[in-house]
Amino acid sequence: MRTSEILQGYSEAEQQRIVETAQQLGLAEDDPMFQVMATLGRYEETMISLQARMEAMIEAWVLTIDQKVANTSKTAHATIPKKSRLTHALPVRH
Repeated sequence: MRTSEILQGYSEAEQQRIVETAQQLGLAEDDPMFQVMATLGRYEETMISLQARMEAMIEAWVLTIDQKVANTSKTAHATIPKKSRLTHALPVRH
C-alpha cells in the first residue's frame, strides 16, 4: 500500500506531521509498522468524531421525545372533558 493511499483523508498538515513523526521514530514509509500506525490513527480520529456525532444524535432524540410528550399532553388535555378528569378512580387492591 502506498503512503498516499494510507494517508488519504488526512489534511496536508496532518500528512506532513505523520510522516515527520514516523521519521523521528525511525520508521520508513514502506515499513509495515508505519502502515499500521497510520491506519490506527485514522480509526482513532473516526472514533473521536463518532462519539461527538452520537452525542449530538442523542441530544436530538431527547428534544424530539420531549416535544412529542408535550404535544401528546396538550392533545390529551384538550380532548378530555374537564368533568371526567380525575373523577374516576381505579380500584385499589389490597
